[in-house]
Amino acid sequence: MSTPLGRAALFALLASAPAIAWAQPPEAVRVAVLDHPIARGDVLALADFTEDQRPAAQARMALPPRDCAGLEARRALPSGSIVMASDLMPQQLVRRGEPVMIRVVSGGLTISASGRALASGAKGEMVRVVTKHHQPNPRRHRRRHRFGPHRRTLKNDPIRLPPSAEPKEPL
Repeated sequence: MSTPLGRAALFALLASAPAIAWAQPPEAVRVAVLDHPIARGDVLALADFTEDQRPAAQARMALPPRDCAGLEARRALPSGSIVMASDLMPQQLVRRGEPVMIRVVSGGLTISASGRALASGAKGEMVRVVTKHHQPNPRRHRRRHRFGPHRRTLKNDPIRLPPSAEPKEPL
């Protein structure tokens, strides 16, 4: 079929063949979609979802409702939308600019100070904070580890007491 007539016959045959793959409608599958609109920052629950028929190509990236429960919406999500991993983030326990209490604990010694969060963060994430008493130098931020809402503890930062403050043995 290297002759020009043979190639022309082959192209004519292919052009007249029915396009079966494109003629069929896309396969529909049942997928979980949002029952109502979700605002940015809202925490999703199982009750926020309902099932609907969608093309398989759209449903491929959908997260099951059990994986979405307890996560926070990264952006506003309209009713009827399929929820994907990029739409969600861990629930934020502290938001940027919120007041926080900073606590340093070492043995029986506890030092507390009030401050302000410089970033938002979820449970277990490192969040930069600044104390309210020392704001002129922004390079002196301290990194804190969050264990619960509005409670911070320095991560592995031992407190060293001066020799004059060490406990003395009784006489």
